[in-house]
Amino acid sequence: MIRLAVDIHGGDQGPAVIIPAVLAFLERHSDVHVTLFGDTAENKAWQAIESHADTPRLQWQHGRHYPASALSLRQLLAEPASDDALHRLLREHQQGRSDAVVSAADTRTLLLRCRQVLGLQPGIRRPALGAWLPALTGQVLVLDAGASVAPRPDDLIRLAQIGHEYLQARQYRQKPRVGLLNIGTEDSKARQRLGAVARALAVDDRLDYRGYVEPAHLFAHQVDLVVTDGFSGNIMLKSMEASVDFARQRLTEVLTEHWHGRLLGLLMSALYRRRLRALSPEAHNGAPLLGVRGWVVKSHGSAGIEAFGQALEQARQQVRSGVPEQLLKPGSSG
Repeated sequence: MIRLAVDIHGGDQGPAVIIPAVLAFLERHSDVHVTLFGDTAENKAWQAIESHADTPRLQWQHGRHYPASALSLRQLLAEPASDDALHRLLREHQQGRSDAVVSAADTRTLLLRCRQVLGLQPGIRRPALGAWLPALTGQVLVLDAGASVAPRPDDLIRLAQIGHEYLQARQYRQKPRVGLLNIGTEDSKARQRLGAVARALAVDDRLDYRGYVEPAHLFAHQVDLVVTDGFSGNIMLKSMEASVDFARQRLTEVLTEHWHGRLLGLLMSALYRRRLRALSPEAHNGAPLLGVRGWVVKSHGSAGIEAFGQALEQARQQVRSGVPEQLLKPGSSG
């Protein structure tokens, strides 16, 4: 039985999205046990699970929610309150009572809590947040998607190494192709900022380093892993998400504006929906937090029910395939 621990308070809508997503997820999979962590006393969304009180594969533990917006950095760095739901969830995971954690909590809060409770793997100074992007012939993993805004060169080198190990553990490709995100492919455009990183990756025999890449190379699937800082990576991902949403809205307007557009829309609706769904951020929600001593999947804060369900699916699939076990075993990150 796969044991998932789920934080119900993360994200823009919290329990109103997360609880229905969990209930639908449990109906799809009989091999999963879910423990919800959150405030059972104050939130009306808990009423949605009252009819599931006798479900043996669903449990919950009470804990208070401390919104990240209400806490200063000093408060986040301090020892969490004993009734903090996120802290309790991670402590249970650290003690081996769950196989994976799924949360849509604020990135800064989740990173700090994971460092405090789970700790970091050997040689890791900053954990890395991954994100999957659709490409012409598959998917591309982007590291870092928001965790390390201003990393040092050695941080980026470690990102490439742990991303490489993660893709190998997933049997994605025997030797994943690695690229560094940059404003151009020429060495002259990154000599000061990324030169040392590029030289180190180029001489690492474990890696198939392909040089600097731009966003167009991601969609063309010329690399399998893209390494970047959290600032650039986050801007790139959010820009891509906004572009997909904009294109989808405009295309919908064209297909519904006149009768001939509506007729064309009916003829191509199945293909249209399938293709756009493949590009939707919801279809790729669920980012692994690499480098911590545990297995944490981060959901997008704006995720809806379907998207949060995808993050749960990611966690289940990774545990089933043994990815956490392989990456977290002693010596795997040395």
